[in-house]
Amino acid sequence: MGANISGNQQLLINVQKKIQENSQEVSNLETKIDKNQSELTSAQNASAATEVKVSGVQTEIGEVKAQINNANKIEDEVDRKTALKDFEIKLSDLSKMEAELKAQKDKQDAQVKDCQTQDTALNTDKTVKVADGDTLKTEEADLKAKIEAEEKAEAEAKAKQEAEAKEKDATEIKAKIASVISADEAQGETKYSDEEISKMIYDAAEKYGVDPKLVASICKHETHFTQEKSGYSGKGMMQLTTISLKDMYARKKIYGDELKPLLDKYVDADGLKKAIINDASVNVEVSTALLKSKLKSAKGNVRIALQNYNGSGAKVKYAGDVMSRYKEDYGSYPQNMKFADTTIRKTVKK
Repeated sequence: MGANISGNQQLLINVQKKIQENSQEVSNLETKIDKNQSELTSAQNASAATEVKVSGVQTEIGEVKAQINNANKIEDEVDRKTALKDFEIKLSDLSKMEAELKAQKDKQDAQVKDCQTQDTALNTDKTVKVADGDTLKTEEADLKAKIEAEEKAEAEAKAKQEAEAKEKDATEIKAKIASVISADEAQGETKYSDEEISKMIYDAAEKYGVDPKLVASICKHETHFTQEKSGYSGKGMMQLTTISLKDMYARKKIYGDELKPLLDKYVDADGLKKAIINDASVNVEVSTALLKSKLKSAKGNVRIALQNYNGSGAKVKYAGDVMSRYKEDYGSYPQNMKFADTTIRKTVKK
């Protein structure tokens, strides 16, 4: 992964961490707001209750004052003084209670005001934090888009590089096979150029996931790359036999998915026989598909697959000869295939 992508990913991690922190801060503020709202409600309820008490005391004070006025009208001085003394004591107690209740209510009102001020401040902080969170989420989305674009560009560059490397390898392999064909003095007359034959071999091998040099070695051993060579049994460049063609149709399940598209395309053995005689590309493709099925049956063992491909009494010698040609032309013996690597690359269209 490139430096820019790594840098943006680190930025993304930092932003996501800030988003989590911001979310936690908003959650904490909401908890504080809920708690403050509860305290505000309690303070408001307490203030209202105290106000009711103050009102009740004031009503009593009014009643006592009325009683004092009535007492002042008592003619007997002794009775008047006695009555006034009792009412004045009661008035004093009520006035004191009123003052205490008013002080309590002032304190409760101050608490209400503080809670309201705190509520405003907390909600303001929450609004700011929510806005910060939205900004961070926008930044997160932008970074994700950048990373996705960069990863896509990097993947495309890698794919292009791999395609170019694959094309280079393909060109080198086709050129090497063409040179082997050109150097084969035993090749008979054919309407195909060395390059055309090389391309047929490579394309078929690539399609079925088989070593193109192995296919070329079979072509060389069978007919020295001569498509027009057809005897009583073997037909075309890779000498497919009528028995093999009929067996393909008789036991489709034995050969697996590799041959099914080809067998479906040509309906029966006679139709496929005509095709492999008249068209070298069909001959090579069908033969390569057959080789692929043999490789799968042999769990990727090239020597056993070659023996099964030949199927004659001399099949052991046949496999050894093909492998020897491979080493002579390409410098090493063919490698066994891993069975997991034997999937078909493409499907033949009907």
